[in-house]
Amino acid sequence: MPDYRCLQLDSTAVLLSDDSPDSIAAAKVLENAAVQFLTVKAPDAKGRNPPALLIRDKWIEGIEGIKEYVESTRQGQSLDRKLGLTLTALRRLGLGTNVDTFEQRLIIQKAVYLLQHFGLPVDWNYFWYIRGPYSTELARAMFGGRTALTQKELDQIAPKVTLAVGALTKYLSPASMTSEDLEAAATILFIGEKSFHARTSPAHLVNEVIRYKPKLAHPTVRKYVRILWPEILEIKRAK
Repeated sequence: MPDYRCLQLDSTAVLLSDDSPDSIAAAKVLENAAVQFLTVKAPDAKGRNPPALLIRDKWIEGIEGIKEYVESTRQGQSLDRKLGLTLTALRRLGLGTNVDTFEQRLIIQKAVYLLQHFGLPVDWNYFWYIRGPYSTELARAMFGGRTALTQKELDQIAPKVTLAVGALTKYLSPASMTSEDLEAAATILFIGEKSFHARTSPAHLVNEVIRYKPKLAHPTVRKYVRILWPEILEIKRAK
């Protein structure tokens, strides 16, 4: 069963219910999702067919509709949490969260990849793209640029941000790095995670990165392989 967070509702939901298996299942779905709700029995339903959920000013009828609503709400709040962690961590690093220019978007993409690698629990889906690791999901979320998390919730995630930022800044200082520096560092870790084997050496990793990213300055690649090599060895030990 998914690990649901408590759904944040503007008001208590109302479940129109009877004694059918679907009504019983609907109540269980809401309980498992930690949704606060009141139950109204079918005779007071005014023509609605149970199970049905009244939430805010919206009716959701049927067990499948109720399940879909709960899941979509959970996913939305999960995205809110990921974005809240991401924005907080970027600010903690001294990086902006503005995505108006390509350069700013590139810096954010690589910095967040590095934060995620060093333990920020966000799980943005990254894949290999023209400029190295890239997340379409993150790009879309950043264009919104706002999170609905309360200050209390932001305070609760602060320790996770502190740990990830501390682990990253043990090796790197993203606020003082250029976009090419960040691209090189993110690429090194991405390739290091995907292709590390027993014979991998710093020289081998430099060659691999240059093979995939020939436009990166070679001294920059060598510099960040040297800096990140202890972390690459940790990846090897973890495997």
